[in-house]
Amino acid sequence: AVRRDRLNDWGVAESVCFPQWGINWELWLGDDLATLRANMAAWNRWAAAVWADGGGRLHPVGHVSLRGDLEWLDGQLAFLAAHDIRLAMMSTGLVDGRRLSHPDLDRAWSCFEHHGVTPTFHVGGPSLTGLVDAAWVANDDMDYMPMLSFPLHGFDAQLALSDLVLNGVLARHPRLRVAVVELLSRWLVDLSFKVDAAYSTYRRISGHRITELTERPSDYLRRQVRVSAFAAEKPGAVMDQVGPMLMFGGDFPHPEGYASPFVEYRAKTGEDLPDELAARFYGGNLAELLHS
Repeated sequence: AVRRDRLNDWGVAESVCFPQWGINWELWLGDDLATLRANMAAWNRWAAAVWADGGGRLHPVGHVSLRGDLEWLDGQLAFLAAHDIRLAMMSTGLVDGRRLSHPDLDRAWSCFEHHGVTPTFHVGGPSLTGLVDAAWVANDDMDYMPMLSFPLHGFDAQLALSDLVLNGVLARHPRLRVAVVELLSRWLVDLSFKVDAAYSTYRRISGHRITELTERPSDYLRRQVRVSAFAAEKPGAVMDQVGPMLMFGGDFPHPEGYASPFVEYRAKTGEDLPDELAARFYGGNLAELLHS
């Protein structure tokens, strides 16, 4: 309720709230799926209480995993949807050794579509450490955020999105939307070019396509993926190249965030967005993800 009441002072109509240490449960509890699920389900119940206290102005993000039987996932998404929670954080990594586009997981994406919940990629222990062998960071005492992970920040999201696009998940699930938060955004320019180039080049080299797409891979990204941007990334300049895919994010109360998110963020960008683009960036794209 205190956070809700501060929104007026910030000039913010509605705000998304992520779990704090939940971003590392999959790092520390990865070998114990039952305990991992218990923590996620407990957070989801708490998120329902936060939503109620927020009076429709706070949007807590649920937390789910695609591991194990998908009945659990379906039940959690049904619970979140019943309490108007429309974002659910999940890992960008392999699911018990399977890529996100694996046929065994296609039902999972159908569940997100059916319940109207947006899968959300967010910075966290697995996203930062799952890409490199532990030997690369053996000298680092911060296991959930080693220094060498920062130059690779957002690479896990690029890998996951490339898989979902090039292997046809977004094409097969046109109502599916994907949110990417706090994983930078400038890489979208290169990724949009690279997925198109990969799709055409692979065909020329191999003589066939793994998945036949009716549109350019980058078109699926532009239509179905929304990415939050840090102010220093100059989001207006990025959107000039990829279209209105980006979202404002103040990251309060973290040290890289702002005490007055909206005012300080706009000042930091130094950009004056056109009215239509500003409307998408400062709320419209989030509203789309929340199915409102």
